[in-house]
Amino acid sequence: EPPCADSALYGEALAILAVANSRAERLDVAEQYCRAYPENAPDSLASRSLTHIRAFSALFRGASEEARHLLSNIPSDNRYFAQEVFHARSLGHIYLWEGRPTLADDAVRRRHALCEVVAGRRNELTMALASILAAACWERDARDEARALLAFRFNLGDRAGSLMWSERSYMVQASIAAYDGDEPRAFALLEALTSIGTTQSILSIRLMSMVERIRLHAAKHRSGQCSTLLQDMDALFARESHQTPVGLHPLLHLYRNLAHSFTAFASGQPANAEQWLDKAWPLAQQLNRGREMVQIQAMQAVVRDAAGESPDEL
Repeated sequence: EPPCADSALYGEALAILAVANSRAERLDVAEQYCRAYPENAPDSLASRSLTHIRAFSALFRGASEEARHLLSNIPSDNRYFAQEVFHARSLGHIYLWEGRPTLADDAVRRRHALCEVVAGRRNELTMALASILAAACWERDARDEARALLAFRFNLGDRAGSLMWSERSYMVQASIAAYDGDEPRAFALLEALTSIGTTQSILSIRLMSMVERIRLHAAKHRSGQCSTLLQDMDALFARESHQTPVGLHPLLHLYRNLAHSFTAFASGQPANAEQWLDKAWPLAQQLNRGREMVQIQAMQAVVRDAAGESPDEL
């Protein structure tokens, strides 16, 4: 700390600590380091990195437009190659968060092509963009391209500690496997993602992978498997959610409510499912999670239809 170090070195140390804590989803600690950073500091890699952290924090408040605005203030002068990659990745991630895959594709595609030429296909920066682009392609039904983007890049167990790409790539690969009828691989990928979340102590990734496993079982009406996984998920939530920053709680509760609704569907309890969906809806709205909002409305339509009511409005 000053006066032991000059201002540039001090700023870089703050940025490193902020980024590390943000990656571990200790957003409250990351924001403390952001606030400690001098407001009048000149443009640097450190200051740009902290802007990314502020955008990431805004996203967890559901303020995705604010997050994009923050990123737009970062100069695009190609001074820092990796930072330009992260800029594109962050924009793509924000659009996927909102459920807007076409805009995510637009934000990432050109930078991915450049990165592949400059850094190579299996470079970690290129793979970070490939995972976002593959997710966008899969969401808009460009499924052959999604497969091509992930082919021979993201192998089960390969570089499993790299959360730069793992969340999106594992989820898309699991979707591909489930779509192909290869459920063992789909569940192996999701279980591996849960393991990564455990190793890195990131609760949201563990819950996300568990709710997707519950969803896949629910689609096959396997109520027993859903109930077992839900018990594990509730126990994990009760044990660790209070240790996470308050800003993460809406997302964690959204995952939990969806898991309960899927399980209720699988168990033939539409009224119970509707109660959990009613709890999930305001959280999805608050977080501006467009994909989950569509998913919740679709499930509510199924409940209405099963009750003999018209689902047309939904």
